[in-house]
Amino acid sequence: MSSEISNALTSAEKARSLAQRILAQYPHTSESLKWLKENNLEFETRITDFDSVITRLNETIVNLDQANEQYKIEVNELAKVAGDHIPSLLEAESETVDKFTHNSPALQAFFHAKREFGWADEEFDPKRPAKSAMGIFLEGYGRYVGLRLSNESDQITKIQKAFVYAFEAILLVEHPESKLLGDIKEWMTADADKFSEPIQQLLKLSSP
Repeated sequence: MSSEISNALTSAEKARSLAQRILAQYPHTSESLKWLKENNLEFETRITDFDSVITRLNETIVNLDQANEQYKIEVNELAKVAGDHIPSLLEAESETVDKFTHNSPALQAFFHAKREFGWADEEFDPKRPAKSAMGIFLEGYGRYVGLRLSNESDQITKIQKAFVYAFEAILLVEHPESKLLGDIKEWMTADADKFSEPIQQLLKLSSP
């Protein structure tokens, strides 16, 4: 395991642990987060893919002319609102440790999740025990990226949405067998009309 992946896993576990405390009011989400703790290899494989997608996002944003045509539109939309760098898991952790106040973007994202992400608890699926936790992880990370890059409410929301769509598009194209994709694909399919035509076609082809 590379040091980069090891650091990403450490950062993600700290986020998982903090989320379990902050989101304790949601019993199913808490169960999902606990399941990831108890099934470490399942958590590791998801975070490895998550980190890989963030890396690909950053590589693609600065080389859009060479981007994979299947997800180029989604990444271009993200670049329009977010610029040319998406913070890594390690950056998010460092910021949380260095600026441990309610005003830090990372902690603001956690408390936003506490207020707004009750849907993940309602959609808990015992057949996919990681689904609720990873749904919150992705949406919450999008919120963090928005808060990190902007102070304007509308722009934060635009960045959050664009990040999620770009992330999901790359995950679908480059990691079609990913367990993380399995966790969130139902939500992607429900939002298929929000994606570009190439991603919509891939979703149709990969649907049961």
